[in-house]
Amino acid sequence: MPIVLGQDRTLRKLQVSDIEETQESEDEQQFGSAMRAGDAAALGEAFEQYRNRLRRIVRFRLDYRLAGRISESDVLQEVYIAAAKRLDYFGQKDMSPFLWLRLMVGQQLIDLHRQHLKAGKRDAKREISLDARAPSLHTSVANAAQLVG
Repeated sequence: MPIVLGQDRTLRKLQVSDIEETQESEDEQQFGSAMRAGDAAALGEAFEQYRNRLRRIVRFRLDYRLAGRISESDVLQEVYIAAAKRLDYFGQKDMSPFLWLRLMVGQQLIDLHRQHLKAGKRDAKREISLDARAPSLHTSVANAAQLVG
């Protein structure tokens, strides 16, 4: 088995994951070239390939107060629409399709946070439970109430 230089600058044996990363970067280059040419189908393919990674980013960065109001799929749908509208802008940048889509996810999350958390009447921080006696799900009282029935 061939020996390669790892990311931590140490020698190690070549693994299947190294080959997959190379394949992914080749796909990324193809997506990037087609997207720079304005190919919306390439954007769709790239978005589908990176969907799970983008979903994890949304899940990690979405404020817990918005999780009940906005689904990860809603955020990704909005990102795709925004990316399709700004595809010509991608042609002006020299970045990978994944980095560009990740940037678009970040911008969408910022917009949603502004819209829902700093919005006055729609402010998620102003929401209160209709059952004022209901304890928080994160307390020992809530756990005890659930055990008792």
